[in-house]
Amino acid sequence: MIRAVALALALGASAAGLSVPASAGRPAFAYDPQIGWWVHEALEMASEYTGSEEKTIPLPTYIRCFTNDTVFEAGLRREGDSVEDAHLTIAYYDPGTSYVNVRATTCNNVRLFTGRNRTTKPVITEITAGAMATVLHEALHRQGLDNERVTECYGNSSTKFAGWNAWWQYVPGNSDTAWAESERWGNWAMKLAFQYSRHIVAGDYQMPEKTCLARVKRKSWGDLVS
Repeated sequence: MIRAVALALALGASAAGLSVPASAGRPAFAYDPQIGWWVHEALEMASEYTGSEEKTIPLPTYIRCFTNDTVFEAGLRREGDSVEDAHLTIAYYDPGTSYVNVRATTCNNVRLFTGRNRTTKPVITEITAGAMATVLHEALHRQGLDNERVTECYGNSSTKFAGWNAWWQYVPGNSDTAWAESERWGNWAMKLAFQYSRHIVAGDYQMPEKTCLARVKRKSWGDLVS
């Protein structure tokens, strides 16, 4: 589970899909299959381009975008988290489930990062890259990674492939130049993800960037769970 201050743009939730009611009014969360797709593609690409370069197909991971912060935090409180810890958490994975719970603002920042699912230019900033890295971190817990420092490392490094793919989906044409440009954006997204982690995430979750990237070069996340 990753804990971070919820720095986010002031955007309302707009997730679509299956929903579960919080009450007779507004639903508590909705599944976002598009974010799930971006996460799946980033992790698959990360396994293919790092470590042994053996492609690993991620376990299905469903993204719950909460529309109600009170309900989001209530789930954490039931698990024994303090009020402060629950308030600082922007996403979490419950072991044994197939979904990741994410605050509305974080989901919106991931949508900005991906260009709102190919409809606009990707917005790759420290905040949006941090949001994507956070969701990838939790999705990696779903894949079987337990150690928080290791998971944070692979979440941040996998943001490269989310950014790479987001830009590739946006730019016109399928030229080598466009592919190389997309990779540059992916590297920038990864740098911002590490920067976000240094600014926001607890110290015991962090691994030095150079140490992390050397580790990822030796072994992909897929190599760790195979």
